[in-house]
This record gives sequence, structure tokens and C-alpha cells, in this order.
Amino acid sequence: MSQTYSVEVSAEAKAIVRNLRDPSVIIPAVCAVLDQQNELTTGYIQEHMLSGPGKKDLTTLAVQTGLLRRSAHPVKAKNYGGVILSGIGSNVVYAGAHEFGFNGTVNVKAHTRRNSMADTFDFQGQAVNRVTALRAGILSRKQASQAAQDSGKYAFRSRKAKQLATGGTITVKAHSMHMNLPARRCFERGIEARIAEYGPALSAAIIRGWGGRP
Repeated sequence: MSQTYSVEVSAEAKAIVRNLRDPSVIIPAVCAVLDQQNELTTGYIQEHMLSGPGKKDLTTLAVQTGLLRRSAHPVKAKNYGGVILSGIGSNVVYAGAHEFGFNGTVNVKAHTRRNSMADTFDFQGQAVNRVTALRAGILSRKQASQAAQDSGKYAFRSRKAKQLATGGTITVKAHSMHMNLPARRCFERGIEARIAEYGPALSAAIIRGWGGRP
């Protein structure tokens, strides 16, 4: 993912940079502020952009595994001959698809996945399936579908029933599928929401780093 942003510093900070004989004296202070602001922006993205309801809300992503949210990280500012580079990104392979959108075919490898309908439960020493367990009244509300909870047909326990180790997964064969993901711009929106905070912080860092030097 690659996107650049412009930050406006104060007139005083601009004058200092323009008149400094050795601009490198302010670089450590600038790098420190960029690192600090990027940390704050990363937290904002994780909290407000990668923890949302998702689905119909195209400005956020709902949490599924938490991997993408945890992967959001600031890139430490570095000086390359007077050019300072820093950023915020993710190393998760599908981050770009959610950020910029994707419409195409993907190949899915064979895998197993969780299937709650295949769960088995211990009832009087025997393993029973979910439907039987529901009718026997050994499930808690959290173990039943919303439709079953709302039907009024079943009794529920206050605690979860003992789930056996067997069952609970199904095997999905390798296949191709078409995906059409909207561009949610979670990282971009998060940066845009906080970009105004960078200018004053950088201005103060430049003035502080200058310290009256010629």
C-alpha cells in the first residue's frame, strides 16, 4: 500500500528550515515526532477503522480473526540524506484488497473450518448432535441460534453444555471463487482523520530542535 500526504508546518518553522546552515540538526526531533504521531494514528485506525460493524458500513472493517487489526503498525522514521521517510502499513496479504478494493477470481486451498452444526455434546454419557442437545435442554442460550432462542420451544441451561472434542469442523475442497470487495480505505481514512495533528507537532519539534542555532 502506498499513499503520500502533505503536512503544513508553521511560518516560523518554515523560516527556520529555510535559513538553517545545517538542517540535519532538526532531523532527530522531526523523526521522534513522526514516530509519536504515527503510533497515535495507528491506534486510531485500529480502534475506529478496524473494529467497526463492517458489512454495509463501507468505512470500517468488522473484526473476524483480529489479524489485520493487530498487523497495523507504524514504520519508524528514517533519514535518507536529508529526506525523512516514515509511514503506517500492514504486512497482511489481504490488507491491500480491503484498502483499495478487489474484483476478481481467487484460488482457495483445501482447508478445514469451524462448523458449529457439527458439534456433539455429552448427554447422559452419549454423544448427541446439536438438534438432539437442543431438544434435551442441555444447551445454554449462547450455544443456540437466535431463532431457537426466540421460538419459546426450548429450555436452556445457565451454563454451557460440555462439548465433546469430536466434530465441530468440516473439510472444504480446493476451489476458485469470485470476490468483489469494496475499497474501504481504513488506513487512508484513519490518517486523514489525524493528519491535521502532525503540522503543529512537527512545527514545535523544528523550533525545539533548532534551539537558536544559526
